[in-house]
Amino acid sequence: MAPLPIANPAIVEQFEKDLKFLQLFLLLFNKSSPIKRVDLVWAEDGPPGRVGLRQKHLSTEEALAGPCARLMACDDLPEPTYCYIVNDNGRHEAESCAISDKAAELRVRKTGRPEVYRCHAGLVDIAVPVTCDGQYIATLFTGQVLREAPTAEHFVQIRKEAGALTYINWNNLEDAYMQVPVVSDTDIQRTIEVLEVYAEYLATIWKRFSEAVRDQQRRDRELYLERKEFAHLVLEGNVANPPVLRDLMHRIGLTRYPNRVMVVKFEAEEDYQNSATSFDLAHTRGLQAIDEVCESVQNVCCAYLRNRGVCIFFRDREEQDALSLVAQAFVHKLVHAISARCDLRVRIGVGGAKSNWHYLADSYHEACIAMANSPDPVAVYRTPLAPNEELGLSVGKICRSISERRLIEASVLVAGLPMLVHNEIGDSPEHLTAQRHFFTYALDAITYAARQAGASSDEVSSRQAEGEAGLNRAGGCFELQQAFVSSAESLLGSVRRLYAGRPQKLVERVCRIIDRQLHDKWAAQSISVTKVAAALGISAGHLSRVFKRTTGLTFERYLMTQRVEAAKRMLLEPLATISEVSESCGFSDPAYFARVFRKVLGCSPSEYRNEPMRDVRSA
Repeated sequence: MAPLPIANPAIVEQFEKDLKFLQLFLLLFNKSSPIKRVDLVWAEDGPPGRVGLRQKHLSTEEALAGPCARLMACDDLPEPTYCYIVNDNGRHEAESCAISDKAAELRVRKTGRPEVYRCHAGLVDIAVPVTCDGQYIATLFTGQVLREAPTAEHFVQIRKEAGALTYINWNNLEDAYMQVPVVSDTDIQRTIEVLEVYAEYLATIWKRFSEAVRDQQRRDRELYLERKEFAHLVLEGNVANPPVLRDLMHRIGLTRYPNRVMVVKFEAEEDYQNSATSFDLAHTRGLQAIDEVCESVQNVCCAYLRNRGVCIFFRDREEQDALSLVAQAFVHKLVHAISARCDLRVRIGVGGAKSNWHYLADSYHEACIAMANSPDPVAVYRTPLAPNEELGLSVGKICRSISERRLIEASVLVAGLPMLVHNEIGDSPEHLTAQRHFFTYALDAITYAARQAGASSDEVSSRQAEGEAGLNRAGGCFELQQAFVSSAESLLGSVRRLYAGRPQKLVERVCRIIDRQLHDKWAAQSISVTKVAAALGISAGHLSRVFKRTTGLTFERYLMTQRVEAAKRMLLEPLATISEVSESCGFSDPAYFARVFRKVLGCSPSEYRNEPMRDVRSA
């Protein structure tokens, strides 16, 4: 257990204030008790030696170094010279005190009761466990005393027992031994009683802190989902109840409507070259960097949408293309933060500023188009020469229809676009260049939407090249419009074939969807055949039948197997607890997770973590 679980800075700061308050207890303890110097050792933290385990703010040394020590007249506490000599001022602690201290720590952890024991160097020490709701979290150590007055005969015995410590100056040690405090059994018992009260209060602070962390994590999860909901609403551009959106904006901290969208895309996993770090870890670090930068800026909201990348909604000045200086600084800060946190290559597209939040979906598509048209790490959308806002919105509707699998609607919009162009631009020969620019832009956008929908990149690139060649060959406005409709329908055909492909293709897409969602902690908990079928635009019954007929497995059996495979990867991460792995992989509770894991692999999660090579799968 780490001394301080990860939490937001305000929670950690409050916990540290509580610990500083407990320093005052240590000062009072050292002032009034014949047994002095209390150290707190957190469970399983740091190296075996006591020095490596001391938690800042709760050791006697730290308390004495604080501002209250002199005020309480505690700055004259005698040094434990005997122990310093035995440990060679900490350089050989692992060879001496740490041996008996660690053994005592293990015993009190097992029994849950205080223990008085004789240390490796012959002194009496006390260990008191700290437990919170039945969970061991730390041990309080004190002592460095004797029950009987020191004598030369006793020291001879100590020298025999510690004879292996060749670095010790025995004359100096004997002088220090004669100065060790002598206490009674009553003193020891009262010290234990006081430390038990101290341990109970410490456990109360820890519980309050843990509950605050859980509350913060719950709020973070809610904020995560609210940001996704906000992103979905504005990208759809269809909110029947504006007060709902305003309330959502208030909950995620927006005081003004955003007017611009930025899209952040990380390199694909298959392109990632660093074998020293897992792609998932690097990707998570990159997302954390984006979150931290966005949280530091007012009126900025970011959401990671599985099929759209990281969408950042922000407010910029009312200009269609150029970024303001403030927005440029924000983009540079974002790029720097991502590169400092992970080694993934990243590209950023920035859409144009919109006069109304209903058009933010178009700003999103413009950001994607900017990345498709430019190889630069940061690509800012530039308005094409010809199209006005209405034509640009029409292209955005076509792209949305493709992304939402409404291909009949997309085809109708494509067929009607030349008429809009005729009305807005004109069909005279002098307008031919303007029309050519617009149709090239529209074809670019549709190509990108088709690629995002899952169509073969090589196929759509080839059809785009053929379409652009046809546009360039067209000698008149009518030929130009016909060339555009033909090329756009060809791209839509690529998407149609994707959705109407063989069962094997459908199964492959299902597997990709499951794999992506299992990499998203929150999405992993709600994967179901109904939701996957809805994402593919088919019925759950049809998907179940095709999946079973193609793979020989039911959808549910395959999903459970993939959850276990994801859990296997996470179990190899040393900092992830079994409960965290269970939750991240979408299991309802750790006990159910353990039963499924054993059924699939033939061993428990703990056994697999300790011995990954065992992986003995059940039939």
